[in-house]
Amino acid sequence: MSEVRRAAVLLSSARHPESGVACAAHNDVVALQVARALGLGPPHALHYGDCLDPALQDYLAFGAARILVLPPDPHLPMAQALATELADAAVILCGCRAESGAASGLLPFELAQSLGCPVLTDVLEVLPQPQGLTAVQFLPRGRRRRVDLPCPAVLAIHPLAPATPRYAYARRLTGVIESRRVTLAGPPLLAGGAATPTDWQLEAQPRQPLRLKGADLRSGHERMTAAVAPVARGGQVITDGTSRDQARAILAYMRRHGLIDR
Repeated sequence: MSEVRRAAVLLSSARHPESGVACAAHNDVVALQVARALGLGPPHALHYGDCLDPALQDYLAFGAARILVLPPDPHLPMAQALATELADAAVILCGCRAESGAASGLLPFELAQSLGCPVLTDVLEVLPQPQGLTAVQFLPRGRRRRVDLPCPAVLAIHPLAPATPRYAYARRLTGVIESRRVTLAGPPLLAGGAATPTDWQLEAQPRQPLRLKGADLRSGHERMTAAVAPVARGGQVITDGTSRDQARAILAYMRRHGLIDR
């Protein structure tokens, strides 16, 4: 495992939910703050897209002193373009997923595959070590897990990571945005070694059944207990009686939980 030398952070463009104006993505802002807190100097901020995107100005105000923009290339996969610029980075941070477009959350995995390094998602805290780094991973029900990783590594930061973004207009004015096109010595290769992009076939999403969910009638103490430890929800299994009796039991349950009018 190598010593942590340089941190990089990936920045995407989001859309404001009300106005639709391009803005900084919350997940990537949190990742930027975690990268700045590592104590490895100013992180190498990277954006794949348009250098005139207004969202980049917000990232400058949040602490990205310099942002390098890679213009999109239809013949070069995004993960490979980013991997070319991040070949010397020891740790790469990003949000768990973007906040606009498809937002599948696959980029950290594709980038790690291109770099041949490990990837860890839902990271809350990153601790540099003399040999590699230690990450604190978010787990359900309030649990946490410490994971030791070699360098380089790709870390997808959880949006609840303990970071306090501070917007400074002065940093927005003094920050620098640069653009550089990626050039490769050989033909671009996609994941799996394919030299040409995959032909995607779009299909309509099947309609999912609407599941009725009754109101939670438990007390606050019972809900808090269920949040930290698995608790049986209970229920009633009706095996005896006629179909009318079983129908009456179902109707009584739906009325009790407000699923139908009384």
